Amino acid sequence: MKKTDMNKQKKRTALLDAAYHLFLEKGFAQTTIADIVDAAGVAKGTFYLYFTDKYDLRNRVTASKAYHIFEQAWDALPPRHRMSFDEQMVFVVDQILDQLASDESLTRFLERRLGEALFISPSEGSPTGMDLFLARLDASDYSCRTPEILICLVVEMAGSAGYSAIVNGHPTSLEELRPYLRETIQNMVHQFRSQSRHQNDLPVELL
Repeated sequence: MKKTDMNKQKKRTALLDAAYHLFLEKGFAQTTIADIVDAAGVAKGTFYLYFTDKYDLRNRVTASKAYHIFEQAWDALPPRHRMSFDEQMVFVVDQILDQLASDESLTRFLERRLGEALFISPSEGSPTGMDLFLARLDASDYSCRTPEILICLVVEMAGSAGYSAIVNGHPTSLEELRPYLRETIQNMVHQFRSQSRHQNDLPVELL
């Protein structure tokens, strides 16, 4: 990487890190762009080289944090595993919940936006969280007509239910919630597979 590119990446990372900590400390509404550039140690004009506005920055911070969580969860899969795709999804969601439970500040920042973060690139041209999940699905023997919907539903459900359990203790503790999430995820994966097979068997005029 060229030195100029490294400097650009360094400044962008500084803005992301500064924004994340300020959003936690002051809240999104109370944090200004001036606060962010001061904390990052860059000029205000530099901000607009990387982000459209404060909302764009928050989306990128959210996507960056979420992508890291997703990546860590998938990387935790044992090498040479023989898990079915539903077992992989249960394992990955467990890993995601572990990460959220270990960092309540991060969980509060993400709130219930994990599903939304699937579709946002951490940086221009970089893979999304959805790309990461789809690559793993493609590498399995699982087939599904609407994989994006399945993945979004699983992540959205786990993120929202996990947030409520971790932050508010509702409807129960995270540990008591896990078995229900695992069973629901497995059922969802099986249902989407059976639906695709059923639809493939229907006459064309009924589709």
